[in-house]
Amino acid sequence: SWGMFQVMGFNYKACGYPDVDAFVAKMKAGQQGQLDAFVGFCKATNGLAQALAARNFDLCATLYNGKDYGDYDKRIEKAFRKYGGT
Repeated sequence: SWGMFQVMGFNYKACGYPDVDAFVAKMKAGQQGQLDAFVGFCKATNGLAQALAARNFDLCATLYNGKDYGDYDKRIEKAFRKYGGT
């Protein structure tokens, strides 16, 4: 997993990169590439952006990390609120 959002490298296509090397290069280049990859992953993952818009943090965590997502729902909600989500 790579970057601030811990996106798995095998998701490079969903993130919008043509190959894993391009994905890794963007991860190493800094925060903007990591954010771009995360946004690409969210857009490509059916229902994820909609779950976030609906503030369904449980579903967000499930779609992002699978059924055994630990406390990701709480982390996502905390970050959402911290950065201006209402």
